Amino acid sequence: MTNITAIIVTYNSAGVVGEALASLKAQPQIARIIVVDNASQDKCCAFVSTHFPDVLLVRNEKNLGFGMGNNMALPQVETEFALLVNPDAVLQPGAVEALLAAAARYSEAGILAPRLFYEDGSGQPSHKTSLFQREQCRAPYIEPEGDLCAEFLSGALWLVRIDALHKTGYFDPEIFFYYEDDDLCLRMRKAGYSLVLVNDAHAVHGMGKSSAPSPDSRRFRLYHDIWSRLYIEYKYRGREAAQRMIVHKYWRYRLWRLTSIPSLVGRYGPRLQAVKDFMAYLESMHSAIRGDKR
Repeated sequence: MTNITAIIVTYNSAGVVGEALASLKAQPQIARIIVVDNASQDKCCAFVSTHFPDVLLVRNEKNLGFGMGNNMALPQVETEFALLVNPDAVLQPGAVEALLAAAARYSEAGILAPRLFYEDGSGQPSHKTSLFQREQCRAPYIEPEGDLCAEFLSGALWLVRIDALHKTGYFDPEIFFYYEDDDLCLRMRKAGYSLVLVNDAHAVHGMGKSSAPSPDSRRFRLYHDIWSRLYIEYKYRGREAAQRMIVHKYWRYRLWRLTSIPSLVGRYGPRLQAVKDFMAYLESMHSAIRGDKR
C-alpha cells in the first residue's frame, strides 16, 4: 500500500538531499514526496528539479524554519502517514516496512521512529527522556534490545500518524529552529499517544549536516538553540520560570561575552542576543495580554 507522504524541509542542503531522496524513491510504500525549500542560497532547488522531477517542490521566498516548513506541506497530506525526513537522513533497506508493521502493532502510537546510526556505522542516540528530565539527569544512552515506548524521539526521521497530528496540531509556529521535536513529543504524549522507537527500522543520520556549514550558520544555530529553549520554558512552565532562566543565562553569557577570548566571544555573543530578544518577546506577549484585559 502506498499510504505514506514523505516531507523534507531543505535549506542550503544541495550537498546531502540527493541521498535522502534516493532512499525515499526506493520505497514503494511512499505515494508522494514533498520538498519544502526555505529560500536556499545554494543549488538545492535546481538539484531537486533536475534529478527528481516528480518530487513536488515548494519554494518559500524566505526561511520559515524547520517546523513551519513542515507545516507548509502537512495540510497537503492525504495518506494515513507522513514521513518527516531531515535532508541528512537516509533510510536503510527495510526501514519503511518495519515502521509500518510497528504502526499496525501499536495503534496508539502517534509517532514512530527508526534507530539512528552515524555514517561510520556506530549507534546514534535515537530516544531520550523528556526535555526537563534529561536536563536534570544526564543518564548514559542505552541501546534498546527491542521496540521501545519512549518519552522523546529524535526528530531526524519520524513516521507520524496524520489523525494524531490533526488532534495535537502541527509544529508550533513560534519555534523557528530547535526543540520543535521536543514540543511535539510533549503534546503527543499529553494527548494520550505513545512514541515508539522501532528496533528493526534503521536510518543513517549525518548529524548537523542538513545545511552547508559556515560561520553564519553556526551563529544562527547558537542563537536559535537558546531562543527556543527559553520559549519552551515559558510555554510549559510559565512566565516566572522563563524569567528565572533568562536571568541565569543573561549574566552567564554577558560575563563570557566580556572576555577577550575570541572563541568565547563567538560562542556566547549570539546566545546573549537570543536572551535579549526573548526578553523583548516576553514583554510584547504580556503587553498584548494586558491590552486584551483592558
